[in-house]
Amino acid sequence: MGVIRVAVYGKRECALCDEVKATLLAVRTEIPFVLDEVDIEWKDSKLDKATIYSKLGGKCRVRSAAPIKLISERAGHEAKTIEPTVIEFETKAGGTYSVSSEN
Repeated sequence: MGVIRVAVYGKRECALCDEVKATLLAVRTEIPFVLDEVDIEWKDSKLDKATIYSKLGGKCRVRSAAPIKLISERAGHEAKTIEPTVIEFETKAGGTYSVSSEN
């Protein structure tokens, strides 16, 4: 059986998000899984920025309702555009990556 992955989408300083993460971490003591976290920031009801925290590394594919781009602080780190609203990029374990709308 492969690795079980659970994703939590939330935002910084969100008490409910923190409560959900704490509950999932308690469950993880009985059922092992990788907890992926994505912080999402909205502006005018649209995605402004999403920050992805990579636990294991590997390929990350992001799909959005509107065209998106990878914001990278590392030189040479680029995303492959699968379609206008889908990008894919390599991550490293422990890395932090951000995507934003192209608008």
